[in-house]
Amino acid sequence: MATNIVHNPFILIRFELLWENLLYLLKTKQTYLFNIHLMMAIIEKIGNVRRFLLNQISDLSPEQLNEIPKGFNNNVIWNLAHLVVAQQSLCYLRAGQPVVIDERYMPLYKPGTKPEGLVDAYEIEKIKDMMLSTLDTLKVDYANGVFDNYPVSSIRYGEMASIDDALQYVLFHEGIHFGYIMALKKLL
Repeated sequence: MATNIVHNPFILIRFELLWENLLYLLKTKQTYLFNIHLMMAIIEKIGNVRRFLLNQISDLSPEQLNEIPKGFNNNVIWNLAHLVVAQQSLCYLRAGQPVVIDERYMPLYKPGTKPEGLVDAYEIEKIKDMMLSTLDTLKVDYANGVFDNYPVSSIRYGEMASIDDALQYVLFHEGIHFGYIMALKKLL
């Protein structure tokens, strides 16, 4: 049973949130450095979820990735692209920074949208690549303080007052769509 827990990318979310709360109790330079380490770990957890997802769908054809099963309003490839767009929106746009992906993806995969047509094999590969490349850029930008002036903003589930809040929400959001993608895959 323990080996299953080690490989579950979601089990560590609660521990990360506990540590994050402890950080606010201490206001020292060590805490600041620990917070950076913690946020890098959260970005890595997001990457773990994304790598796991990519592995789970690696055997699906472009037709399967584009298929919308009965009872659903989107498909696997829409969900993958939506994860990239949501992370870009929450981390970059809300911080007043330009996104690091082609802006044409933003209106196609933002919340409330659904697939507008078939995504070809070339675009599928670009989306899969963005799943990981955007996180590499996010790590560098976070370490360089790009998000230091992150404004307080409201989201559906509460308030975000920092990039750290946004990163925690992104991890939560990845979990939601992980479930959707696994449900979609079972119906393909």
